[in-house]
Amino acid sequence: RMFNLSDQERGAIENNQDLDQIYIDIIQNLLSNLAEAEKHQLFGDGPLSESLKGWDRQSLLHSLRALATPDAVRLMGKATLLDDYRQRSTLLFIREEIDEAFSDLEEIEGGMDQLPNALANAPLCDGTTLKERITFGCEVCKINQEESGITVTVKRDGKLEEIKASYTLCTIPFSVLRRIEVQGFSGSKKIRDAIQGLGYQSSTKVLVNCDRRFWEFDGIYGGKSLTDQAIKQTYYPSDNYQQRNRQVSEGPGVLLGSYTWGATALRIGALDQEARGQFVVDGLKRFHPNIKDHLNSEDPFVSMAWDQYSYAAGAFSSSYPHDLQMFFPDAGRPAGRLFFAGEHLSPYPTWIQGALWSALQAVKQIVLA
Repeated sequence: RMFNLSDQERGAIENNQDLDQIYIDIIQNLLSNLAEAEKHQLFGDGPLSESLKGWDRQSLLHSLRALATPDAVRLMGKATLLDDYRQRSTLLFIREEIDEAFSDLEEIEGGMDQLPNALANAPLCDGTTLKERITFGCEVCKINQEESGITVTVKRDGKLEEIKASYTLCTIPFSVLRRIEVQGFSGSKKIRDAIQGLGYQSSTKVLVNCDRRFWEFDGIYGGKSLTDQAIKQTYYPSDNYQQRNRQVSEGPGVLLGSYTWGATALRIGALDQEARGQFVVDGLKRFHPNIKDHLNSEDPFVSMAWDQYSYAAGAFSSSYPHDLQMFFPDAGRPAGRLFFAGEHLSPYPTWIQGALWSALQAVKQIVLA
């Protein structure tokens, strides 16, 4: 961790106060005052209680300011990297604490793309694979629902085509769906409002491609570095954590040089690819002064700013105050023959887990339709 701290904040650290623990203690205290029924309500089991509605109306920053000193709030922002994220509903953070969202994370060895590839190549009951049934290279332009079915208009190779179906499952993020023409929409007002108004979070990631894992010679095998510079978080590959093989360390490796949210992500995302990479490397030099000596000369950087990507228009859903009671659970209900799924409609927003959960719910809805 590398932070610019006031004397009072530095004193708190020197007195062995854990920065993260201040935040955790406050959230756990809020959680301890909830009844068991209220905890279940946060995951879709019944309407929200008046107490939960009150917390939903408050941003995390509002709640922290009411429960902690300004210095403590500033410390929590640095330690938890919530400075650019705490305008969201307090209930989001209470729900994450209930679910222990960061305690059992898993990774797929060999790359996360193995998950969609495995699904695409899985055999179906007719002997084909899902990949054979997918039409790639199409952009949805219009969804028209009629009594007999649904027509989806797509653009492929510059030409418009119509695809007709009895039912349609729409997994398009609401941040994108709100700019697509939808006709014959028989959904409730809450679904329409959610499509137009559900909050989305900005995020930017910058990968730094190195010809040598120089950090492993400093004893860093996995984990992350935190800083109050604009680059915020740096993550190190963990595949050599157990073996600590020197040959692997001598070989190439990729750093997640910067992972940012909110306003910081927007600022970095506004730069072009080359400028983003240079900006991040300049930040990394503060704790890895020799990083420029190990950059891959042909392809040193790759990055993604989800706000700049037209088919995402944001990294993931992230409810603002009042969103949970305004939009859910109605936003996940079908509108006639049109069904919806995605992490944005689940109790686990931002996570692949949420997308899978939502997909199962949507399949049940279609089967029972």
